[in-house]
Amino acid sequence: MSPFDITSKMLGPYLFSATSRETLGDKMELYFQDHSFIPLFIQENYLKTQPSKLRDLDGPEKALKQLELMDCAASSISDGDLVDALIHGPEQHWSLMPLHAVCSTVRPASVLYGTGAHYGGPNSMSFPQYLGQNSKQGKLSRQLADIQIRMRLKVSGDKSEIRQSYLPALFPHIVKPLMESGAVGISDRHVKMITDVPKCAVVEVIERMDEYYLSKEDWDSVVELGVDQNKDDLVLKKISAATKTALTKKYNSSEHPIPFHKGQNVGKPKKLGTEPLPDLEEVYDLDEAVEDASDDDSQKNLKKPDDISGDKLIQVSKKKTSGKSKIKK
Repeated sequence: MSPFDITSKMLGPYLFSATSRETLGDKMELYFQDHSFIPLFIQENYLKTQPSKLRDLDGPEKALKQLELMDCAASSISDGDLVDALIHGPEQHWSLMPLHAVCSTVRPASVLYGTGAHYGGPNSMSFPQYLGQNSKQGKLSRQLADIQIRMRLKVSGDKSEIRQSYLPALFPHIVKPLMESGAVGISDRHVKMITDVPKCAVVEVIERMDEYYLSKEDWDSVVELGVDQNKDDLVLKKISAATKTALTKKYNSSEHPIPFHKGQNVGKPKKLGTEPLPDLEEVYDLDEAVEDASDDDSQKNLKKPDDISGDKLIQVSKKKTSGKSKIKK
């Protein structure tokens, strides 16, 4: 069975009905068919059912009872996340897998089972969005780390402080001017000729980015990290295509401070052992006869054990001659 079929069966009206013959072990077996995906599917689709427990209720009483069932299911899924942290944590308590099956899959489905996807419900089953959001979170975390590395020469905050304090403070200076004034006065010739005209928004944004060593890719990351009214979709709609093009061209055509240099290969390393190794037959020529040392040479090379004449550390004193010279008659 696929995860879609298992989720449809778990949240359907028959598995937990009064006439069902499946035991708790049978329901847990559905979880163990794919224990990594089934809890995600239950979490994504458990609110899309029409619970069978609300069949005889109506009005405010039905709405209140539905909220109670949702709270019970959500609390059980939260408990399942705590158990999952113990299973995949440093200690790895794999014996808690049956408990995780009950908390993350069986109990939420037993509370909100009813008509839903594939059973005539208005809402269709959907794939877990957690997988895509988790991948996006990892990408944004890497981009935030790059921003923090570049800004650390000017600020002293860590990643969380950069995200919560510095980026909202930088947003009015590096993004909002482009939303308001755009690329008015982008030409450097006009800026030089008319001194009364202030610098355009693009130039001001680039100068502020250079103060914190931010690149064009970092500017895109700052826009993507925006939330609420500064969300990237809303911000990019207010910035015209001409302004974006002017920002890119102006940034690429100018020089910017570099906070650090990446290591580069100066040259290709020399390959060792490229020369062919000589053959053993070529090293020793068998045709050349080796002369045997004579007995006289071997006796000359032999030294007596008491001979100290060749020892450099011992100096032999010379015999003293008499100072008076003999007079010849």
